[in-house]
Amino acid sequence: GAYAFSLYAPQLKTEFGLSQGKIQLMGTFGNVGMWSSQAAGYTFDRHGPLPGIAIGSVLNFVGYLILWAAMRGQISHSLPLLLLASFLAQHGTGGWWEQCATPMVCRNFAKDRGLVLGLLKSFFGISASVITVVYQTFFRPDVGSFLLFLSWVLPAGALIAMLGATVVDETRANTRLTWQERTRVVVIGYGLLVVFVLYLTFTSWYQSDRKVGKLGYGLFFLMALFLLLLFPIRTCDFPFTKPSRKAYESFQGDDAVEAEEGGAEAVEDDAVLLASDEAAAPLGKKGGGNNGSSADKMFKDVVKETNFWLLFIVYFTGIGSGITLINNIGNLVKSMGGLDDMQDGYVVTLSVGNCCGRALAGLLSDKYKEWSRQTYLLFFASVITVAQMSLCISNMDLLYLSCLLSGIGYGAYWSLLPIIVGDTYGSTDLGKIYSFSMLAPLFGSVLWSSVVASAVYNSHAVGTECEGSKCYQATFLFLTAASLVGTVCALKLKRNTDSAAAVRTLSHSPPAPVLSGKRVKRSACLAT
Repeated sequence: GAYAFSLYAPQLKTEFGLSQGKIQLMGTFGNVGMWSSQAAGYTFDRHGPLPGIAIGSVLNFVGYLILWAAMRGQISHSLPLLLLASFLAQHGTGGWWEQCATPMVCRNFAKDRGLVLGLLKSFFGISASVITVVYQTFFRPDVGSFLLFLSWVLPAGALIAMLGATVVDETRANTRLTWQERTRVVVIGYGLLVVFVLYLTFTSWYQSDRKVGKLGYGLFFLMALFLLLLFPIRTCDFPFTKPSRKAYESFQGDDAVEAEEGGAEAVEDDAVLLASDEAAAPLGKKGGGNNGSSADKMFKDVVKETNFWLLFIVYFTGIGSGITLINNIGNLVKSMGGLDDMQDGYVVTLSVGNCCGRALAGLLSDKYKEWSRQTYLLFFASVITVAQMSLCISNMDLLYLSCLLSGIGYGAYWSLLPIIVGDTYGSTDLGKIYSFSMLAPLFGSVLWSSVVASAVYNSHAVGTECEGSKCYQATFLFLTAASLVGTVCALKLKRNTDSAAAVRTLSHSPPAPVLSGKRVKRSACLAT
């Protein structure tokens, strides 16, 4: 429910007679709650994920319950109470749940962060589409009942997730997934995710002006299929899960050559993956690989580094611009002449782009390690800049493309940030460092969404409503300039890390691979 605010914000505005500035303030308080995660980071580093999940469940329940009670007239709908409810609901979702899940994955899958974290972040990104379809199918236009549903179902799901939430020991955390395990994640996890995205897109479009209950139940069925990831189901080999040929060939030995040339026999999958993983960093032609520094660093030392603050500025500008569109999409559509509930299609487009960006950033940066993570960050920073430029053109049809590009860039940032932090600074203070970096989107949200967007909108509003391109055009011009600054900082960060990687490559010769002498028959399923 972290990105569901834009779904019910127009109804809250109408129901309570709020001005655009007050709605913006509610969205900002929600964002502050979502990214005020420093307590969650410290709790995770000391006590693991379980306390954080429990605390987040209580906060989420109380926040949505207050919003429901206000909508139903059970309590006074004063602005301070609405702000508190918005903060609590999102603080539980993003401030605690997400800040427990992300460091947990980074620690448990240290050698496969991109692959696994990309899938996790994709679910977070697609959540707005799931919530939208549930609202369209079972609740529209009854926002009050919808908020009550969120207050019970979201915490219940989180409490169930506590059954499997744990941090494994260092030995297991540094063990790479085998080819079969990686293939299962790609084929079942990402494969179902593609089906999920297509189903959500079609369902939201089809239900734009009607209710079809069976489509909602179909959504629940697809969600249940992801439980297959819990079982050791064997799948056929998928080429994308193999290490890149260049990294593999760089460790040619007698075993590696025979594995490449031999037909029936090869070295064990995990040994080949180990060799490719060790080879990736020193041989990266575009930045020395994407694994960064392997040494753990303390929080107090990290905040003194120039590269950390370059990363901070990139996220301040990029995520701040993305969340401004997310928070304002409902009122942006209305200002362009759209009808009530017409924002649903744009919310889904943003959510689909958000999901795709997270998946692409995780998968590609994990597969093609000859490019550094910072190189991918630079690319997606450019995508966000192009998206902001397109938003300066007030056109309802072009808005779909703008939402898609914004969602892709915004989502990719969320996958790359924890991966870069984990790869560069290690796991000792991972919770603290990652939660501190969340101040970047928090400050960006306050400045761009609450201050700039509200000031521009209110300056052209008649009463509480504004019509025409003038309502947001100046905001998007400011955000275009900010995104360009972020892109320049991303370029500087990439050059710094490329130079550091080149120094490491010259000063350390590649270690000889340790390949198992044991040979196994390739099954027909794994034959290439």
